[in-house]
Amino acid sequence: MKKNKKLMRVVLWILIIFMVVGMVLPAIMFHSFAYAQDYDFTVTATTSTVESGQDETKLNFKIKNNTNSKKEKVQIKIVDSENTTVLSGSSDSVTIPSHESKTLSIPISTYNIDGGWEYWYKVKLYVNGQETTNNSFSSSKINSSTEGKYNVYIYNGEKKENDSKPRDSDNTKQYNGKIMLSLEVPQGGVSGGNKNMVTVKAKNIGNSALMDMRIGFTSLPDGVTLPNQTLRKSVDTATINVEKTATFYLEVKDDVKTGNYPIVLFAEGRLPNGGVFSTEETVHLHILGSRKSTEKGDISIQNIKLPEKAKAGESFDVSFEVANTGSGKLEGLKISAEGIDGIVNKSKGIFVEEELLPKQTKKYNVTFFSNSKTEPKNYPIKLSVEPFETKEGEATIATSQYAGIFIYGGGENADKQDGEKNPQIMIEEYSYGGNEVQAGQEFVLHLTLTNTSKKALRNIKVSLSADDGTFVPVNSSSAFFIDSMGAKSQIKKAMRFVAKPTAEQKTSGISVDYSYEDLKGNVLTTKDTISIPVVQKTKLDIGEVNIPTEGVFEGQQANFSVTFYNLGKTVLSNLNVKATGDFTIEDKNGYFVGNMEAGKSDSFDFTVIPDKVGTANGEIIFSFEDVSGTMQEVRKEFQFEVSEFIPPTDPSDMPEENQDTHKGKKIAGVSVLVILLAGAGIWKKKKNRSKAKELEIDE
Repeated sequence: MKKNKKLMRVVLWILIIFMVVGMVLPAIMFHSFAYAQDYDFTVTATTSTVESGQDETKLNFKIKNNTNSKKEKVQIKIVDSENTTVLSGSSDSVTIPSHESKTLSIPISTYNIDGGWEYWYKVKLYVNGQETTNNSFSSSKINSSTEGKYNVYIYNGEKKENDSKPRDSDNTKQYNGKIMLSLEVPQGGVSGGNKNMVTVKAKNIGNSALMDMRIGFTSLPDGVTLPNQTLRKSVDTATINVEKTATFYLEVKDDVKTGNYPIVLFAEGRLPNGGVFSTEETVHLHILGSRKSTEKGDISIQNIKLPEKAKAGESFDVSFEVANTGSGKLEGLKISAEGIDGIVNKSKGIFVEEELLPKQTKKYNVTFFSNSKTEPKNYPIKLSVEPFETKEGEATIATSQYAGIFIYGGGENADKQDGEKNPQIMIEEYSYGGNEVQAGQEFVLHLTLTNTSKKALRNIKVSLSADDGTFVPVNSSSAFFIDSMGAKSQIKKAMRFVAKPTAEQKTSGISVDYSYEDLKGNVLTTKDTISIPVVQKTKLDIGEVNIPTEGVFEGQQANFSVTFYNLGKTVLSNLNVKATGDFTIEDKNGYFVGNMEAGKSDSFDFTVIPDKVGTANGEIIFSFEDVSGTMQEVRKEFQFEVSEFIPPTDPSDMPEENQDTHKGKKIAGVSVLVILLAGAGIWKKKKNRSKAKELEIDE
């Protein structure tokens, strides 16, 4: 009986031990697994050998995200190596979901490396541009390490039939270095009187890696400096199709005027054969000058009035206005009106103005006359405005225009009454399709020629020429021939011209030369001048509207901007820009630019507050006066999506992502110890009770 009881006790304790072991082992296994999950990432090198003599090959790595959250912009880089010419570079950036793996590749070059050797290299892992340190690195030769150091064996490939020299010879490979340069600047450009952050970008688009790269500038515009900085900065190696950047802080002086300025970018790098490749690229930097530099005067001659014709020997008046159409004051101006080719001043023709304020206009009147011998034809009168003296370093503001008048009733035989005057041909009238001709466009010049004499004329040649090349004939000669003209007869002629695109906006002259014979065979010549005003087309070019890349949300402020350019050849006066649409605009008055000179650019920044979720439509309105004083309006439409605004969550309300695994291990260890001690205590207590009962029975 006693033996059976002892046997039952032994069986019972065996069962208790199995139960304890069954509880402890899963805990130990669980915490061993938890220990494996201590590392945020597991990095496994899957490439252990590569071939020598390759322009580009790859090292592959399997990256596992052991955390409970998605990781974005995960990238692996070689930070140190035994041979920096070969082993350098970085992978692309990827997103790795929680507890998933992705393979990343680092491109390397083994072109100039002998095979048969093993090289070490060291890598680091980055997430969102920040280095991560809680990683486990492994490979076929490394079980687990936190150092990130690997080896790769470079072996010799088979020799190709057309190889006449060793693979490590500099002459067996033609390297084509090529770099694409660009400049990133703040929206709207850089501003005067400030330090502005800009970024030079250099992308390697050649056929080999570029080591020891330097990027920056060759030259800067006047008034732009790099305080306490060098023109060029060193960056690390750029493998094929990799872009490197360098940040600079440009300081722009207060007196730099608004406009686009050329700036020369520079980049260079060392090729695998030891040669150096360098390149330059000229781009244009938009500078928004300070208010002081943008205030500038501009001059215009307008409202010219004079009679269409005047009799030889009599006086006539010419009146005109000079206006300052700019935003700054003009000082020391000389205004003149002078006759040409026989027309002389009868009154004062030169005026000096000490100053002309913005938007101020002054009127002038000059009397001219011609003597009785003046040949009948059109005569030009030149009106001009120029500085009285030019200051060194300052831009010259000057302009001129021509007016024309026909003088009749004169000539060498004007006093003869015997009818023996030389026969004359003249332009009775002419037209060109309107009040003015637009630069760069064709027009038809209609002429009415009149034989003013009582005699017939024959073999008539008429030649037209623009004194300054403003007008060019289209698909024809600038001259034409007439067999004969009867006494007092007229002939109409039409010719097609084009005003050159670069023509200055002013009244330009066309000289008309006649050569003809009378019935006696005498060769006679005469000359006319006609005047045609030329205007430049206004051309306001508007860039794309910059919409916030981070998105636009209902009820929240969002900053927009747009850049615009005066690509015409005339000043845009009283330019105003404003935005409108199915949303709220903070500044409804917009931006008053004032006068915008030809070739200049500017930008308009405005703040939008969307009222509802969905598609929003807007319009930017540009209004200005052209050179003729006509009000013009240009509109730019834009569209963007509005999202619902979700307030950010308080970080304190979010559960902790990672638990302290070491704390878990201590708790597990203590739990096992408590179970064992409890089991031992129960066993000892039962044993004592058994002994006591045995003693009682023996008694």
